[in-house]
Amino acid sequence: MSFDNLSDRFLKDAAVFGPSALDEHIERLAKLIKAGKGPTRKEGETLLKQLRGERCFKAMLSVASLLGNNLSAMGRIYQAQALIEQENDDRLNLVRDNLKQIQQDLQAGKLDRDFHGIPTQQKEARRKIRSETLGLLGRLYKQEFVSAHARGEKDEAAQHLRDSMFYHQQGFELNEAWHGANLVALAWRADQENIALGRLKKAAVIAVELENKLSPAESLSPWKLAALAQAKMALGRWDEGLTLYRRYLQTLQTFAGAGAAFILMGDLRQLQEIWKIDQEGEGPRLSILHELSQRILTHPDGSVELTSDTLQSFTTEADSPSFNTSYQPEAIFDDDRNMYLYSVLEDLSCQAKAICRVRDRSANLRQKGGTGFLVHGEAIGASHNGPVLVTAAHVLATEEVYEAGTLVANEAEVFFETWKESEADCTFSIGKCIWESPPHAYDVSVWHVKDLPQDAQVVDVYQKANPYPRPNNNTNQYFGTVVPIGHPGGRSLTWTLGSNEVLDHDLHRDQGSPRVVHYKANTEGGSSGCPVFDRSGKVVSIHRAFTRNPIPGSPKNYSDGYSANEGIGIYSAARACRSSRNI
Repeated sequence: MSFDNLSDRFLKDAAVFGPSALDEHIERLAKLIKAGKGPTRKEGETLLKQLRGERCFKAMLSVASLLGNNLSAMGRIYQAQALIEQENDDRLNLVRDNLKQIQQDLQAGKLDRDFHGIPTQQKEARRKIRSETLGLLGRLYKQEFVSAHARGEKDEAAQHLRDSMFYHQQGFELNEAWHGANLVALAWRADQENIALGRLKKAAVIAVELENKLSPAESLSPWKLAALAQAKMALGRWDEGLTLYRRYLQTLQTFAGAGAAFILMGDLRQLQEIWKIDQEGEGPRLSILHELSQRILTHPDGSVELTSDTLQSFTTEADSPSFNTSYQPEAIFDDDRNMYLYSVLEDLSCQAKAICRVRDRSANLRQKGGTGFLVHGEAIGASHNGPVLVTAAHVLATEEVYEAGTLVANEAEVFFETWKESEADCTFSIGKCIWESPPHAYDVSVWHVKDLPQDAQVVDVYQKANPYPRPNNNTNQYFGTVVPIGHPGGRSLTWTLGSNEVLDHDLHRDQGSPRVVHYKANTEGGSSGCPVFDRSGKVVSIHRAFTRNPIPGSPKNYSDGYSANEGIGIYSAARACRSSRNI
């Protein structure tokens, strides 16, 4: 396989299935590079940029490591950006050292081979690299500010905010839109937190500078519209900010193309983490968040991941003054009513309280594990009259079914992030195993949870045998869409929204209900064991893995290059669990 073909497969699978689909491609890339058939510096840079657009940060780091000395200047920028997104205790030092080294190499002329062309183009390329490094240093310290503030470490948070402003202030003349938007937002937040800025400029001063530089608004690019909107917000003119944000959202897709989803998620983070709109918003201020929320939810390119906190701010009433009915949700649910989309999401946000991380009890191993969820015992075929835990057997199993990488009961715990209580009150030990089926069979395990409140939230389970029509050889046959909710990569509870179409299932085997269901969705390690909901808000399957193998005997006759996520039909699993009680 040539690099061009591999690159196409990389991006197709990243857009539809997310990081879980990329390990095999990374191995192929390593073989191409070893054989001397790897990408050029520019091709490697382009691949990293496209992976960034799909938020595949772990894959970006793997690709950057394989490229090694063949990594271009911008490739190193993308590598640093991926590092920022990692939950790594040494992230600050790693990224800071990486970016400062880029700056030194830039000044020493070591990056000139990436700047071919006439002198004016080379000068502009150097300006861009310097702007990018300053911007990412600002982004790094901004994220450290958010983390320190969440921990209640006020002095540390204040210093990180000033450090972030320092770098964005240096970059302001290089890129007034990007650096200006961050600078004015951080200065506004400093005012709210009573953080002394010393020689750094105040929010009102920066906002006026942006107004002077960026008016008139009619001729601005989307990036400058967003910066000007935040200047108006800093001056308290939220209605003008809303008008500019609407224009920004209308023009972004034309300018950004497939990268728009990545940019929109960055905008959302800025509004929530720095402007605190989801915590304190009202009137035009909250309307800005709603406009952005609706655009993200109905974005046509791939999928969008939303945390539970983010989704809560999205589930608004259809008659809300800020509800914009011009955004259509066909990309997510095959329906022409926004209210339908929002009512389903509101229902799922309630059921999210039943979903948990299954993790190693050792603090240094908590990224190990997957996702689980609570169902009423009878709904999964157990005799227990109360909530029980369901997950994948390759996530949690007894020693009899144990495989490498699987947790066993005495080393595992479950954590319910959405309960909004102290971590100790949301964390429970695993009890007795009720039923399990090994990974080569159903790959499902059902458990008691010690000291779990009997009135704990449970998910709604699809109670009919056949949620889908019987498969046939019609390539356009439509089975519906799904929404997996889990903890990808061990991160916060996340809804994966997008055109998550059901591709196939094994009802053709005349077994009464599908045991295996294949679907499109953006997943990664940590998603295993999560509930997969249908458009009615009921669990239809238990996510287990990404696969490239079509369902054996399927009448679909898929060609080469098949890819899908695989889940186990919950009705079929419940029937197997119930049967085991009668043996």
